[in-house]
Amino acid sequence: MIASLYDALLFLILYFNKYPLRLFLFRCLLFFISLPRAESHMRSLKWWNIIVSALLLVLLFLTPVLPPIPGSTLTEVLSGARGVVCLAIFFNYYFVIYGMKGTRFAFLMCAAFLLIATGIGVYTLKFSVKNPLPYDYAGDGTRAVGLVLMLAAFFAG
Repeated sequence: MIASLYDALLFLILYFNKYPLRLFLFRCLLFFISLPRAESHMRSLKWWNIIVSALLLVLLFLTPVLPPIPGSTLTEVLSGARGVVCLAIFFNYYFVIYGMKGTRFAFLMCAAFLLIATGIGVYTLKFSVKNPLPYDYAGDGTRAVGLVLMLAAFFAG
């Protein structure tokens, strides 16, 4: 299940980069899956994954008719929330998984989520400056390096 979730997360990050709510929800799901688990907890998360995925597919098909997000403040908050969740996943991997096991997979995932969180933070700055292009490029580049590390962790870990 975790491998398919990483594939879904990677697909969403690469192809639906402009939809922060979807990415926020999937990162929350990834965070909850990485917590220490019991069997009932995993079954519950599986059902939540199915429900949230169905709702996000509805949102995907409604995207052309939905109005744009009003104001830059709300856009900053929604974009920044993605970075907070990635940072929470980073700390969870670092303190829980890497601290217990110390594997290469956990280290690469820590680094990947730290880079993704940093990239989202830099990308969020673009909504409050006059010349947003450098922040856009720097944020996207940092997130891309994080995604490559995540892919490396998936195959090498």
